[in-house]
Amino acid sequence: MDERDYYAILQIASNASTEDVKAAYRRLALEHHPDRVDDPLATEQMQRINEAYGVLIDPLKREEYDLERASQFRSAPIEGQFWSEDPDQTQEIQVRKDQVENQQSWVRSQLKIFFRIFLITAALFLWTLVTGQINIAVLILLLVISLQVIVSIVMRIRNLSVPGAAKNEKVPLSPLVRTDGEC
Repeated sequence: MDERDYYAILQIASNASTEDVKAAYRRLALEHHPDRVDDPLATEQMQRINEAYGVLIDPLKREEYDLERASQFRSAPIEGQFWSEDPDQTQEIQVRKDQVENQQSWVRSQLKIFFRIFLITAALFLWTLVTGQINIAVLILLLVISLQVIVSIVMRIRNLSVPGAAKNEKVPLSPLVRTDGEC
């Protein structure tokens, strides 16, 4: 067991919740407390357990510790960061991440369009109930829906214009060229 690996000291996973940290601390404190155990190393073990608990229970200290631990071991991704010694693999991961973000953006825009159509349809329905002019309301509704569909198609084409987004191919990135269209 590494003396500085607080997760190993508390015998928990690195993604353990605060409740898991508390439960592990209580369990280990009962097992290793100097008043309960006749082991001469119990005091030293309890100090390490207290130190690990103090860091992992505080969100700011835990975040700093996780960053330090990841930079030492380069073992796992932290909050969307990917560690790789191969720059091509890192670029490919970044391109895939950008593609996912583009897809999520497109889905959000589709939901906004759907919500707008729903609101317009509800307003037109109320208007037809009040005025009784159903023909004009249907024409306006068809016009709004067709315009929204055209906007949706244009947005989808714009999102697919990113190199490699349609074919899922590897796109080389350069520090001077941005794929998001900004200079």
